[in-house]
Amino acid sequence: MPGILRTPAYALSLFRDLRPMLDEATVEKRLADRISRQALLDKWPAPTISFVLAAAVLLRPFGGPEVHREQLRRILDVAGRRTVDFQIMPLDGHEHPYLGGAFTLLTPKGRRETAYTEIYGHPRLITDPEEVRQYTERYGVIRSQALTQHESLTWLEKPTKAASASKLPPTPPPSTSATPKSPTAPSSPSLPRRGRPSSRTLRRNRKDR
Repeated sequence: MPGILRTPAYALSLFRDLRPMLDEATVEKRLADRISRQALLDKWPAPTISFVLAAAVLLRPFGGPEVHREQLRRILDVAGRRTVDFQIMPLDGHEHPYLGGAFTLLTPKGRRETAYTEIYGHPRLITDPEEVRQYTERYGVIRSQALTQHESLTWLEKPTKAASASKLPPTPPPSTSATPKSPTAPSSPSLPRRGRPSSRTLRRNRKDR
């Protein structure tokens, strides 16, 4: 999941699940840094951003049902913006260059394009023109195999609605009003099913005769 799309709850779950574990101060700092970068989407003129996400990432309820619902709504909101191109790589897609791992292509205004990868917490900024060209070619193939923008948004609406529908209403609190108890009736010998007396009752009746 690209960091710029993550909700605070999703990012928090991710940072807390990292191994080796991070202390709370580091978790809070990374979370604040991650959320602050998302202000880029609200600037104007906003940058043009293109995303291609694997469908499996969107279907996995990472962080729990509530976090998953919020995350899907967040993606729908961002994907609907004019400056965002959003595509999904379907589950039934064949092998594609995306299997090698996630990467980001950056094209600053008036400067050369660069690539960025981060695997197991090890970031790498790629500036070599030939290597960047390979990533650019790879991304072109990925986009050609993914769903279109319209198809992707239509696809995404289904799991979002399903996640929202699975939300159960809160359980009402137990009633605090006191209900008077009825007088306790004297106990009587228990009878098994079909109204037949138990063997204990039959033995007692025989003694009384």
